[in-house]
Amino acid sequence: MLSVTKKTNYTNFIKSIDKNGKYVIGIYARVSTKDKDQNPENQLLKLREFCQKNGWEYKEYIDYASGRDPNRPQLKQILDDLASNKIDGIAVVRLDRFGRSVTQILKNLELIKEKQKIFIAIDQNISINYQSDSALNDFLITILSAVAQLESELISERVKDGIERAKKQGKRIGRKSVLEKKN
Repeated sequence: MLSVTKKTNYTNFIKSIDKNGKYVIGIYARVSTKDKDQNPENQLLKLREFCQKNGWEYKEYIDYASGRDPNRPQLKQILDDLASNKIDGIAVVRLDRFGRSVTQILKNLELIKEKQKIFIAIDQNISINYQSDSALNDFLITILSAVAQLESELISERVKDGIERAKKQGKRIGRKSVLEKKN
């Protein structure tokens, strides 16, 4: 089972994973697009500082994709590196950066548990530890995952509503056609 711990001493939390005291944490940042002033650096700054404060080495993984997309290249890479013991755990700023689908998040967290690694969402004080079992903690992770999925679906609905309103107002939606660009 998965476990959520608030205000964890992360150094003690991770000690049993690596016997020589050297920890490498995969820090994962995700933004939905490269435009619209979205920049993963905001997340990376927090994650780097967090790892440095705990004396951990880190490897960065950055995706520019929707959290609902299960085929994000850097998400796949961080999970592959975790499975092959290249990293000792994964840290994200918030759970919704890791995914926007309950099924996907729970599947990935189960892999982390099976590989006896850790997962930390630093802004939410979430630490998932393979060593602890708790039905309540599993429930809380499921709820937080559902909130991330709901938020994504609400954003999608608002965008669709905005596009529909713009069309009714006679506004052109999308980029200019090739013919318009030549003129």
